[in-house]
Amino acid sequence: MKNSDPANPGREEPGRMDSLRESGECCDIIEVARQAVEDGTRGRLRGGDREGLTVSVGVAQFPCDGENAQDLLQAVDSLMYQAREEGKNRVYHRRQSTDAAI
Repeated sequence: MKNSDPANPGREEPGRMDSLRESGECCDIIEVARQAVEDGTRGRLRGGDREGLTVSVGVAQFPCDGENAQDLLQAVDSLMYQAREEGKNRVYHRRQSTDAAI
């Protein structure tokens, strides 16, 4: 996973988790990270932004979401945009979603 520039909102960075993990476990791990980002930035950003940073994530799993890297990245991208359209700050998987309490 590449480092993101926090001064560049809306930046998208694909990443990969351990391929031996179940997708539900990956969603749980990502949700903990998403919540930590939200909690750590709420009310602390310049300009008085009370909401803080948000993290929208799509989770795909081989082979059910794609047979190759390109298909998996397309699935992740589509799910991430779905998370954004549903209100941002969410973790989306094709079988489940977890909503953040904002």
